[in-house]
Amino acid sequence: MAQEGGHTTTVKFDIPLNVHAHSGTYGEVQIPDPTSHGRGFPVIPRSAMVWRGSLPAVFLVKPNGDIKLRTLRIGSAVSADRVSVVSGIKAGDRILKHPLASTRSHPAR
Repeated sequence: MAQEGGHTTTVKFDIPLNVHAHSGTYGEVQIPDPTSHGRGFPVIPRSAMVWRGSLPAVFLVKPNGDIKLRTLRIGSAVSADRVSVVSGIKAGDRILKHPLASTRSHPAR
């Protein structure tokens, strides 16, 4: 339980025995939200994701044609080539499925 209004909370988790981790190792934990009532997350192809350092992102195509880079928080794998998105885009957003390495954010021409 966290205090309301607090910005950080210390939590402890048991790590499986076969995981080789040490102090300072980065990790992600997914905690089910029992209040979400089965809320679905958008699912995107892995081919749409680009990586900026350790951050996954996609190129969002706005209705006016602008292309914007959007950083994502990805969820679990849905299949070998598809992943759910927890935040960064919403269902119905248009993204580039196969962005080129040279793709950049830009306004519509």
